[in-house]
Amino acid sequence: MHTFDFERFERDFRDACIAGVRLLVERYNSVPFYALCIYSDSFDGCFALYANTHADFEEQLLYYQEKFPDSYHLDDKIKNLKYNCGDWKYQSVGEPPKDFHECISNVLDTWEREVYELSYRRNALTERDYQAFEEIACRIALSSELRSEVERLNRTDDFAVTVSNHDEPSLASIERPRWYSRFGSLNGFDPMDC
Repeated sequence: MHTFDFERFERDFRDACIAGVRLLVERYNSVPFYALCIYSDSFDGCFALYANTHADFEEQLLYYQEKFPDSYHLDDKIKNLKYNCGDWKYQSVGEPPKDFHECISNVLDTWEREVYELSYRRNALTERDYQAFEEIACRIALSSELRSEVERLNRTDDFAVTVSNHDEPSLASIERPRWYSRFGSLNGFDPMDC
């Protein structure tokens, strides 16, 4: 049995995401963003914030179309790529931009190590614990605190706040917060059905 402080983790994760959005507003708001992703991979102990613009997506799409000419001309492949946060420019788990990375990782590094320890080394997290981390990310995505910061962000008309996990269809990241908003939990949500 573990004694992980989910309440404190949620507060810190929410505050880090809000700080990340503030940084985007202050330093990178010259082009509109089409999506923000709250990433919660508790199995690997990785929690992050991602953001992307249409211009950056178009650049990535051209790269994939050249590399895989038979695949990335299909609508479903394009939409999956568009919401695959691992290919987005603004990543708190990557280096560029460094200030965005540091803004989030300075708060979440300790939590990530603790969750990794619980998940891998002690095998102490249950399926309910893993779901709780995803539900925390959904609450952050739907929170009025985050929403008020996002409203200051230069956004496209189709802007979305998504919640993603590792190794799942990208479209699950759009559906997960919708499901949580409807049902108040992720019971019954299967990302592979998206």
